[in-house]
Amino acid sequence: MIITRQAIIITQNGNAIKTNKTETMNTTESNKLIAEFMGWKQVTSHGSLVWDRPKIDSQKPLFGELVDKKENGKYHSSWDWLMPVVERIEADYQHSVSICWQHCIVSNAGYNKMEFGIELASSTKLDATYNAVVEFIKWYNQQKNNL
Repeated sequence: MIITRQAIIITQNGNAIKTNKTETMNTTESNKLIAEFMGWKQVTSHGSLVWDRPKIDSQKPLFGELVDKKENGKYHSSWDWLMPVVERIEADYQHSVSICWQHCIVSNAGYNKMEFGIELASSTKLDATYNAVVEFIKWYNQQKNNL
């Protein structure tokens, strides 16, 4: 899948950088990134590699607790899968996620040292939100690795 991302990124010193880049995005890898962010682990079940999510009371089951490895979740195509990720970014990482038309803005909303800001536009609201979530998780993992 080829995606053109039109983004405004806010750097830590407050400067805004406008980007317009085209990249080949692997949906499977992006869904894997999100699944790991949400606490899913790859395990073997009955000879097949599947995704297993730790049981956490606050998380609603998503179509069963085991998901076939080939599927890697439906974050790219289902609001039912993507919105818990948005809610986690807001609640656990103090970043606001604003979804409007075919745009998604993720920005720092709390008093934490890790500031991130991005605005993405895409062909649909779901795509824009999905892409913004993926960019946030990439950024978060990079920050976590730098600590």
